[in-house]
Amino acid sequence: MASTTNFGYTIGDVLKQYLDDPIFILNKEYEFEYITENFLLKNLDLNTLEGKMPDILHPKDSQRGVEFLQKVSKFGQAVETLRVRYGDNFRFLEFKGRLFKNEAQETKYLIITRDITEFKKKEEDWDKKEEDLKKLTENMQEIRFWKLLLTKDEKTSFQKSVAFEKKYRQIIDNIKEAYFEVDLEGNFTYINKSFIQMTGYSLNELMNKDYSQIMDDENKTKVFEIFNLVYKSGLPQEYFQFEFKKKGNTKVIVETSVYLNKDTYGKKIGFYGITRDITQRSILEHKFKQSEEKYRHLFERSPYAIWIVDLKGVLIDCNPTTDIMFSKYKRGNLVGKNFIEVLGMLERPEYFIPFFKSKFESFIQGKPMKALEFKMTRADGIEKWINITSSKIKLGDKTLIQVIMQDITEKKIADLKLQRSEEELKILNKELEEKVQERTKELRESEEKFRTIAESSLMGIAIIQDNKIKYVNELLTNLTGYTADETKELSPAKVFEFIHPEDRNWVVEQLKKKQSGSSDYIINYQYRIINNSGEIRWLDNFSKTIEYMGKPADLVTVLDITDRKKAEQKLKESEEKFRTITEHSTIGIVIIQDGKINYVNNAMLAINEYTMDEMMEWSPKELLNNIHPEDRKQAIEYLKDRQTGDSALPSYSSYRTITKSGKIKWIDSYSKTITYLGRFADLALITDVTDQNLAKQALKESEEKYRLLFENMNSGFAYHEVLVDDNGKPIDYRFIEANSQYEKLTGLKVSDLIGRTVTEILPGIENDPADWIGKFGNVGLTGLPLNVEDYSEPLDRWYNVSGYSPKKGFFAATFSDITDRKRAEKKLKESEEKYRHLFENAPFSIALLNNEGKIIDMNPKTTELFGYKKDDLVDKNYLTLSNLFPKETIPGLRLVQDLMSKGEPSNPITKPQITKIYNKDKKAMWVASELSTINIGGELMILAIIQDITEKKLAEEKLKESERILRQQYIELKELDRLKTDFISIAAHDLKTPLISVGGYVDLILLREKGLNEGIKEDLNRVLNNVHRLDRYINRLLDVMKIEAKKVELVKREENIHTIIVDCLSDLEFQVSQKNLTVNVDISKNLNIRVDHFRISQAFLNLLSNAVKFTPKNGKIDISIVEQEKNVLFKIKDNGKGLTTEEIQKLFGKFVTIEQGVDGYSTMDQGSGLGLYIARGFIEAHGGKIWVESKGRDLGAEFSFTLPKQ
Repeated sequence: MASTTNFGYTIGDVLKQYLDDPIFILNKEYEFEYITENFLLKNLDLNTLEGKMPDILHPKDSQRGVEFLQKVSKFGQAVETLRVRYGDNFRFLEFKGRLFKNEAQETKYLIITRDITEFKKKEEDWDKKEEDLKKLTENMQEIRFWKLLLTKDEKTSFQKSVAFEKKYRQIIDNIKEAYFEVDLEGNFTYINKSFIQMTGYSLNELMNKDYSQIMDDENKTKVFEIFNLVYKSGLPQEYFQFEFKKKGNTKVIVETSVYLNKDTYGKKIGFYGITRDITQRSILEHKFKQSEEKYRHLFERSPYAIWIVDLKGVLIDCNPTTDIMFSKYKRGNLVGKNFIEVLGMLERPEYFIPFFKSKFESFIQGKPMKALEFKMTRADGIEKWINITSSKIKLGDKTLIQVIMQDITEKKIADLKLQRSEEELKILNKELEEKVQERTKELRESEEKFRTIAESSLMGIAIIQDNKIKYVNELLTNLTGYTADETKELSPAKVFEFIHPEDRNWVVEQLKKKQSGSSDYIINYQYRIINNSGEIRWLDNFSKTIEYMGKPADLVTVLDITDRKKAEQKLKESEEKFRTITEHSTIGIVIIQDGKINYVNNAMLAINEYTMDEMMEWSPKELLNNIHPEDRKQAIEYLKDRQTGDSALPSYSSYRTITKSGKIKWIDSYSKTITYLGRFADLALITDVTDQNLAKQALKESEEKYRLLFENMNSGFAYHEVLVDDNGKPIDYRFIEANSQYEKLTGLKVSDLIGRTVTEILPGIENDPADWIGKFGNVGLTGLPLNVEDYSEPLDRWYNVSGYSPKKGFFAATFSDITDRKRAEKKLKESEEKYRHLFENAPFSIALLNNEGKIIDMNPKTTELFGYKKDDLVDKNYLTLSNLFPKETIPGLRLVQDLMSKGEPSNPITKPQITKIYNKDKKAMWVASELSTINIGGELMILAIIQDITEKKLAEEKLKESERILRQQYIELKELDRLKTDFISIAAHDLKTPLISVGGYVDLILLREKGLNEGIKEDLNRVLNNVHRLDRYINRLLDVMKIEAKKVELVKREENIHTIIVDCLSDLEFQVSQKNLTVNVDISKNLNIRVDHFRISQAFLNLLSNAVKFTPKNGKIDISIVEQEKNVLFKIKDNGKGLTTEEIQKLFGKFVTIEQGVDGYSTMDQGSGLGLYIARGFIEAHGGKIWVESKGRDLGAEFSFTLPKQ
C-alpha cells in the first residue's frame, strides 16, 4: 500500500514526529541506514547514523544483540530484550526484527522496538519482594526444592515462558538419566538424548511407537502392570527394574521411576519417567581383563624400551625392546638391580649416576621430570641418542614409575644436517643482500622526484606497466587498505578482485578496449571497490597512456566519491524506508481520531482479520463492538481520556479483542497522543499477546511437571555463574540453583550454597587435581560440553559429571555419584590380582574346564601333582584323561555339565569325592576332588579343586587300626572297672559288718567295765576312733560309687541353710578353736531352700573342713551368699595356703590330695582325697555348680557353688 493517505499526510512523517520508540533499518553489516529522529534527539550520544546497532547497547548486552541479529538472518524474524543507551542512562527495549528487500533487491533488517523500562522496574520490585519471601522460607522443608523452579505469574511474558520451557528442556536433554513420555496407549511422545543413546534407536524409530517393541513378553507384562498401577492409583512407582533389547539385540538392565501425566484440567493423558542403565556392573570384570591384556600386549610389542621401577629404584620389569636398545646388557641381567647399578654399566658412569640420581629423587618427591636426552655407546661401538620420559603409575595401592626410552639417533643426525644447511643459507643471503642494496641506490634518486609530486596529489595515482603495478601513491594505498609494497606484488587477477563483483566485468571490458587500441573505450568512469578491510568505496577513474622508463605504461588516477554516492543513495531510499516501516512492521499501527480509524497497516489487519476497506469504514460503534464485552467499558474510558490529552495516563493498556472469525485475542496497546490537523488524535501500536497468556498456562503446567521431575531425578543438578580474573581465566564459580539430589549426593545443604562460590563452600578445591574450576569454567566460557568421571578430594567421592552452557559465562552441571561403582572396580581389580595370586600359589591343584569338558587352565600344583606338563593337558578333554580324571569322577563332571546346559541355578557343587589314581609315573595316589561352576567373562566354567590326600589316607588306615585296638582295650577296661566297683561294694559291705561288731563290743566294754585303768580306756577309745574313721571312709567310697553311677537319691524338703552351716561349724568347733580362727557367717537366718539335709550338710562340712584345714593360725574364714534370679550363690573364702592353676584343674577329682604343710594336722590326717569330689557330686545332684578361685600360693582360696531356689 502507499505511504501517503488521501488526507494529505505521510505515515512516515507522522511516525517520525510522534513515535518515541526507535525504529531502525540496518544493512548486512548491522550498520544503521535509518533511525527515527526523536530517538536521535533524546539519545545525546548518537547524533548521526555512524556505527552499528550493537554499539548503542549496554556492554553486557552487546553479544546478545549480535546473536539476535543472527537469528533474524537465519529465521527471518526474532524477538529479544536488550538495554539501549539513552544519554547517560540505559533503558530496556523489546526488539522485534525481520528481513525485507528494498527496490534494489538488497536485503535489509527492519528493527521495531518498544520501551519496557517501566515493566522492568516492576519486575525488580517483584524480585525484591521475592527475596524477602525467600529469607522467610529458606529453611522450610516443604519449599526447599521449589526454589529451583519458582517463577512469577505476575511477570510472566511470552519470552519468559519460552525461556522456561527451553531451559528445562535443555536440562532434560543433558541429564544422564534417560527421560521419556508416553501416551495412554504406551506410544512415545517425547524422549531425551540419554534415552536415545541408551536404547540405540533413532528419534524417528521410537517417536509415536509402542514402548513394548523393545521388550520381550515377560518384561512387556511387567511394565504394563506398573503403568496400570500408576494409572489406577495416581501414585508414582519408583526404582523398579526391568530389561529391554537395545538396537542390535543387546540386553540392557534399567532402573525406572514412572509418574502419571495430567493436562491442565486434571485429565489423565499418559506417563513420564526417568530411567537409568545399571548394566555396567555385570561387565566390570570382563573389561578389566581386556584392559590388562591390552597393556601387556602393548608393553611387550612397544618399539620403545619400557622399564617399571619401584620407589626404591629397583628395576621390576622391562620389555624386549630393552635388548635391542642396550644390546650389551640383556634385560634378564637388569631386572632386580637398582637403577644406580644399571647406570654404572653405561659409559661415563661418573656423569650419569649423580645426574640421574638427583633427577630420580626429585621425581619421587613430586617434582615433575622433563624429557631427558643423553648419548651412549653400544657394545658394537655405535653411538646412540636416547630420549627418556618418566611417569608414575598405580597398581592397586602400590605406586611405581614407568620409564619410556626412545631411540632418537636419526632425529639428532637430521637436526645436525639442518643446522649446517641454515648456516650455508645465511652466507648466500648476505651476498644477495649486498647486490640488491647497490641497485636500489640507483633507482631511489629518480623515483624521489616523481614521488614528491604524486604523494602531494589529492587523487590516488598508479602506474601500470607489463601488467604489473610499478608505482602507487599513499592516497591510493589508503583507499585499498594495502601498503605500497603489498600493492606492487599484486597480480592482475588479484587487482580485479578489488573491484565490486557487480562492476568487475564492465571495468575489465573498458581496459581490454583500451589495450586493443579501440577508440570507443571510456576514459573516465565510476565503479566500486572492496578494500582490504571489506569496506565498499566508490571511485571516479581516469586513465592515460604515458612513457615510463622508456616503455608505454598506463597512468591511472582515481578520486574517492564514496560520501557523495552514499548521500545520493540515502536520498533515494528516504521515502522507501518510511514506507517499509509500515508495510513490513510486525506491530499493528493505527491512527484514531474522532472515533474513527484514519490509518491502519497490514499487521493490524492480520490481528483483527478484517480487510482495509472494512476497517476504514468503521463507525465508533463498530470500533467498540470489536472490543471484548468484559473489557469494553474500561477501554472506552481510556480512549476518551487519551483523546482529551490527559498526559497522566499510562502509555500502555491491555484488553481483549474479538476478530472477524470470532477468535478472542489479548492485545497490548501502546498509544501516544499527537496533534493531527489541529486536533488531538491517538497513534496506537498494537501487539498480539495471545501467545503470552497461553504460554502462562502452559508454563504453570510445565512448572508442576518439571518440579516433580527434578524432585525425583537421580542426578544432582546445579546451575552456576563462572567467575574470571583480569585475564579472563576462570578462578571460581558461584551457585545459582541446585536440586535436592545435589544435597543428597554431596552432603552440602542447598540453602547454604545459593549465592556463594565453590571456594567458599569447599576451601582447597582450587588445588584439587580434578581441576573442577578449570573444567567447568571452560564449559561456561567456550560452550563446549563436558562429560567426565572424576574424583573430588574435598568430598572423597567419585562423580560422573556432564556440563553444558545455556549461555556464555554460565554452566549447568548434572552428575551422579559413582563412588560405589568405582570402589567396586577397584575391589574387582584387587580381587582379580588376589585370585591370580591364589591360583598360581595355591597349595592344592586347580583346573579350569569349559562346559564341554575341555581343560582351559591349571595351576603349577596340578602339573606337580600329576607329573604332566601344562601343555600336555590344556585344551584336552577330560574324558580322554583317565588318569587325571578317573572313572569315579566322570559322573560328577557330567552332572555339573548337565546342570549348566539346562540353565539350572548357578554354582552347582558336587560333594568331595575321594579316589585312588595313578600319576604319570604310575605311582598310586589318593585325591579328593570337588567340582563347582564359576562365571568368568560372562561364560560359565567348571572349577575342579583336587587335593593330594595320600598321606592323610594312609594315616586314616593307621587310625582305623588304632581305633580297633583302643575299642578292644576300652571293653576290657570297662570290665575291669565293673569288677573294681563290685569289689569295692562287696569289700565295703564286708568290712562294715565286723566294724559294727568291733565298735559295739568296745562301747560295751567301756560301759560295763567301770574299773578299767586309764591306759586301757585310752587304748579302747583309740580303737573306737579308728573304727569311726574307717566307717566314714567306707561311707565315702559308697557315696563315690553312687555319684559315678548317678544313683544319688535325694530326700528334699524346706531346710534352713543358716542352721545347717551352724551345725557344721559346731562339728568343727575343736579345730577352729585350736587354730584361733575367725569365722564370719553373713547369711540370713530366714534363708530356706528345698534340699536333702544329709547330703547338703555333708557337702558344707567337707568344704568348711577343707577351709579350716588349710587356713593358718589366727586366720579368717568368710561365709556369704549372693541371691540371684533363680539360684543362691554360696561363697566360702579363706586366707590360707591358696592354690596354683595346676592344683585348681585337678582339685575336684577322686583321691586328689594337695601336698601342703598344714598347721595342726598330721600326715595321717591328710584325708582320703574324696571330700571335694563328693561335695561336687551332691551339689550337682541338686542342680547346682561348684568352682574354686585363687590368686596363687599363700593368697587364700574362695570356693563358690550354687543351689536352685526351687
